[in-house]
Amino acid sequence: MRLRGFLVCFVFLISLTACGETKTVEQSQVLDSSIPEMLKFTSVLVDGSEFDAATLGGEDVLFWFWDPNWTICRREAPTVAEANTDIKNLTIVGVAREGDGLDVVSATLTDWGLTGLVNLVDVDGSVWEHFGVFGQPASVLVTTDGEVVGHMGDLTGDAFENFVENNRQAWFDPVLVFLIVMVA
Repeated sequence: MRLRGFLVCFVFLISLTACGETKTVEQSQVLDSSIPEMLKFTSVLVDGSEFDAATLGGEDVLFWFWDPNWTICRREAPTVAEANTDIKNLTIVGVAREGDGLDVVSATLTDWGLTGLVNLVDVDGSVWEHFGVFGQPASVLVTTDGEVVGHMGDLTGDAFENFVENNRQAWFDPVLVFLIVMVA
């Protein structure tokens, strides 16, 4: 019985690979198609250099939108700093409003213990607009498969980690599931 299931799966997989049309695809096309749309933008890092969010493709990324003058952001900052080291397989990107200048943002990052994050300064508000964020603090999670989930307001303590973990997609391979079902 198990052998029959295995043979059915084997024949199915062989037919999938044998019946395809050969196409030449540029490597850049493959890479570009695997990057979620929400990661196709550029911005400025706090040090003034350019940042291309597409470099984060293939990772779960949490964008934390904050303002250096906002006390709620100050209260949430330790949670964000802790999450940056505690939550595995997650890149946190701080996105600050630039209203007070790069020096103020940079000093605030040091004061609040957030220098370990990737930190953007949204000079023209385009990153906030790209994600539809209109207030701070806000958190937007972009998963490896391109799902986007946002939260307006602060997340302190376990709420921050829960937001991330509860919204990550469960990974599974449809071919592997098919094989397990057929063999069982």
